Amino acid sequence: MTDTKLVQIAAAMNATFPNVVGDPVINENGDSVPQNIVLAEDCSNIVEFGKRIDAQYQIGDNFNTYFKKLCDKFAEQLIIFDEYDKDDEFSIAKRSSEAGSIIEMVLFGDGEFQDNTSWDEVLAGTETAPPTFDDMYGYHPMPAAGVYFNRKVTLESEPYTVTYLQWKSAMLNVGALTAFFAAMQQRWENKMKQLYKKLRQLLVASWIAEKVRRSYSGVYNVLAEYKKAFPSATVTAATCFHDGNYLRYQKAFIEIMRQSLRERTCLYNPDGYIGAVPTSRQKMLLYAPMAEYMAVWLYSDKYHDDYVKLGGYDTVASWQGLGNGTDDAKKMQINIKTENSGNAYIVQEGVVGCIFDDRAIFTFDENPRTVAKPNEFSEWTNYKHKLDVSLNSTTALNGVVFVVADYDADKEVSFLASAPTNWATSYSSYYTKGVDSDGNPTYTAATSTYDDSVMYFKKL
Repeated sequence: MTDTKLVQIAAAMNATFPNVVGDPVINENGDSVPQNIVLAEDCSNIVEFGKRIDAQYQIGDNFNTYFKKLCDKFAEQLIIFDEYDKDDEFSIAKRSSEAGSIIEMVLFGDGEFQDNTSWDEVLAGTETAPPTFDDMYGYHPMPAAGVYFNRKVTLESEPYTVTYLQWKSAMLNVGALTAFFAAMQQRWENKMKQLYKKLRQLLVASWIAEKVRRSYSGVYNVLAEYKKAFPSATVTAATCFHDGNYLRYQKAFIEIMRQSLRERTCLYNPDGYIGAVPTSRQKMLLYAPMAEYMAVWLYSDKYHDDYVKLGGYDTVASWQGLGNGTDDAKKMQINIKTENSGNAYIVQEGVVGCIFDDRAIFTFDENPRTVAKPNEFSEWTNYKHKLDVSLNSTTALNGVVFVVADYDADKEVSFLASAPTNWATSYSSYYTKGVDSDGNPTYTAATSTYDDSVMYFKKL
């Protein structure tokens, strides 16, 4: 069976150099007839094919034109991205669309059930005042809202150089030809995967930041919840990853949130949209070291893994690429400007995971292409593979973020029209959040003047 890669290479070559003519043959009538040479699927006739291409198309003089065309064809057939990359640490949904398209998500609210009053005697009316049509048959449209996705970025691989001599050497045998194309493909794929992974990482980080910015909607400090359940616990954000009791509670809390998201509710989004996230659409990402600590503490001393195992998640080594080595504090932190935050950085420490609807965060890949840039000596050609990516995220769909921090946002006393009645005596127990010169979060004691535009925190 012919290797699939060779079949693709042959198809690309035959499409780029059509009607390659070899030595004429004499037909049954004695006429000299030009012979078309087609590169075999197994590329077994590559030497003869290469010689004819070189002579017929004058590759040496038209190298830039024809080789760019070949790269375009080759990229179309061999540069592919799986919807979910199984070899990556994490992935988000990836979909296809036409170049230049504008995508809109339309969200419909729930229709309400109510008692049918058509048969009520009170609507019978009187002879002088009969019931109206609206009295009998009211029309109640469902609320709808549109979320537009129109943010785009172009990923561009680094340039690489191919010379005519390399091309000619690749025509010597099948092994040289496949190695030549494999080298190009690896350069494309490696660079594009690196860029794409970073882009997905920042897209998730921006979604988390928007959840924080919008009144901490669906953001839960698991450490605070644990201390509410166990007031005598002394664990902190710095030590919780090594506390078996806390890790067991965290596992249970995450599972409870998974189940809660399956119900129709508006508790986990800031827009009041009533919806559910079934298990098949839930995407969960966890901070990798935390997931490993949970595995060690929960699984190692248990005989029934099914009762303690937390499955169905991908991991990230860091949310934004901050920090280095084993600096968990930095790697668990986000510090990012979003489309809606203006010039203000949104900072959140201790992000350990999130669960979101796979329709809430995804990308559209558009117009993959290869471009060439000849230099002034016409000796080298730099090729770049490009891909337009549309970035799509919305907080209108339900989703939750899990954090561990020594300060917990108090949503009940924040953003009120006026100060709570006991503010004069309770403000000393609250803090406001800031950012230092290194981008780290800072907490300052609140003042007696209530500010309805800030989030107030309590120290655990």
